Amino acid sequence: MTPAARRVLMLCYHYPPMANGGVPRSVSFARRLPALGWEPVVFTTGRFGGGPGAAGERVVRVSEPHGAVLSRAAAGDADAGGEGAGAAGGGVIDRARRALLRFADRRLMIPDNKIRWALRARGEARRIVRQERIDLVYSTSPPHSTHLLALRLARRSALPWVMDLRDPWTIEPIIDAAGSDPLRRRIEEGMEAACVGAAAAVVLNTPEAAARYRERYPAAAGRIHCVTNGWDADEMAAADALSGRSAEAIGGARFVAAHIGTFERRAGRNRPPAALLDALVVLVSRGELVPGRDRVLFVGEAGGEAPALLEEAGLTSLVLLTGPLPRRDALAIARRADLLLLVETARDSRFYVRGKLYEYIGAGGWILGLVSPGATRDLLEASGRGGAVDPGDTEAIAAAIRRIHREPARPPTRRGFDAGRYERGRLAAELARILDEAAKGR
Repeated sequence: MTPAARRVLMLCYHYPPMANGGVPRSVSFARRLPALGWEPVVFTTGRFGGGPGAAGERVVRVSEPHGAVLSRAAAGDADAGGEGAGAAGGGVIDRARRALLRFADRRLMIPDNKIRWALRARGEARRIVRQERIDLVYSTSPPHSTHLLALRLARRSALPWVMDLRDPWTIEPIIDAAGSDPLRRRIEEGMEAACVGAAAAVVLNTPEAAARYRERYPAAAGRIHCVTNGWDADEMAAADALSGRSAEAIGGARFVAAHIGTFERRAGRNRPPAALLDALVVLVSRGELVPGRDRVLFVGEAGGEAPALLEEAGLTSLVLLTGPLPRRDALAIARRADLLLLVETARDSRFYVRGKLYEYIGAGGWILGLVSPGATRDLLEASGRGGAVDPGDTEAIAAAIRRIHREPARPPTRRGFDAGRYERGRLAAELARILDEAAKGR
């Protein structure tokens, strides 16, 4: 940190020790911003535990109010940000109670079920701003309640505020109720408009989403930027060698296909897609994938139904469920795999890119996307690292895996495509320039 560094209060609900797809972005920024003139103070929930920052940064944790996440405790559901919860069970009364609480959690907590945390955290956030001489507020979502906390904080303190949308808010909302309930949608559109109008800068993580927001909010178009997700060169270098659990997972297989992380970004939908399992059955039945010689790895949380689905399909000798692995082991598998599988079965996926695609690109191997047309498919095809097929097309999935299985040499990078453009050091520098510009108006 340089003597002239300014201080940014980073409102990041998802932060270590919690782990989900949004955490690496925030950790990467917090780790790199000091060298770029900004000292971060991370403000997060205490729900997932304590501990120091990932790179020595100061972390302030505010506990959840009692009963704030209704379905997490009572219904065993996953929250809107994707983290898991407890197991469901019990009798008829318990199931009815969980269903009622799930309804309240999903339908009545607007914009999401973190709103009570955001309300509770207001006083502590104001104290941090006053006592620690904060120069700028940064908030990242989901959950979008974080932006409502930032909006109030920026208004009360007259500080510039940078709003980071890791997923679009009212465009392709991650919470189903936000798209299916007209009244709720209008309420959230009003919230979003107020936030975009007040923020010194708005950051989206795909060019498609940034363009769409500029169309929706033309008065703010000059303040809307794109800083994508990415991959970490240091992490990739450290993951070059297989060891421990990654070596055990690979075993002696000659050809390895791997899916890393959750299959779906939306809570309650995480399971291996039927068309992928059917394609693997076809390839095994034709002798094109041979258990023992070939291996398919599902790395991470594959959903509670996965073991039964694999058993039913007769794939237990081909597909290995590793469960969650340390990040280094997961990246080592990505570096070694002959084929990386990317899944997004949602049809409303025009404006976002699964964060894992950037890390797949950084890993350097072949990628097969089971994705609908949209930003994810566009980036994958631009990279030249693989191709995309309809997530429900069994024959197309089988044909794509067959092609790569027959010629698994590492793919060349398409001319004009710069994978380094998505390296996290360069992305942090882009964010720092946005923070610098936002701070000029103070």
